[in-house]
Amino acid sequence: MSQPDSDPATIYGRLADDLVGRLRQLRLGQAAPAVGQAMPNFALPDERGRLRRLDEFTTKGPVVISFLRGRWCPYCEAELVAWNRALAAATPGTFTLLCIVGQTGGAAADISGCFSAPVTVLCDVDHGLALDIGLAFHVGEPLLRQLASDGLDLAELYGSAAGLLPIPATFALDPQGMIRAAFVEPDFRLRAEPAAVLQALDLTG
Repeated sequence: MSQPDSDPATIYGRLADDLVGRLRQLRLGQAAPAVGQAMPNFALPDERGRLRRLDEFTTKGPVVISFLRGRWCPYCEAELVAWNRALAAATPGTFTLLCIVGQTGGAAADISGCFSAPVTVLCDVDHGLALDIGLAFHVGEPLLRQLASDGLDLAELYGSAAGLLPIPATFALDPQGMIRAAFVEPDFRLRAEPAAVLQALDLTG
């Protein structure tokens, strides 16, 4: 049975499709760091408030970076579950997983706590890093209103009324900080497969 046009899920799906179409037209994400390039050596606070630099992790071995919207997003939640399984199947210390989220109010610690293995979660306050590397975008008023009617206030979630979100993106870095795999997709419903990311780092059998 088809859903009526006034159904919230139908409205949200249509708005999401419109947003993805707009982002594709704007070629958003195409300026992000790509395979064969070096990831900028950023510094962000972790879930405990400690400032952490990217090279602190790459000097220890391969690094996977995942830009997330937060656990409020069911697609991000599914991605976290997938990475939790990948970490559980990997030899400890094989690679470092860095999750980057713009949420405030303890969200980083909440993400860290959902893993069964050690993971570092970094706080991208005001989406500063995502903006710098071409991942952040303005959601648009129609979708902001729909999210608010569904009980999701982005200003409350991110501590800012800018109405920004990041493109969920995943980067695999070798110990020199060079990008060996990059998944940058404007459609937030599509995510990188952990096995493919790790294969680019020669970390799968």
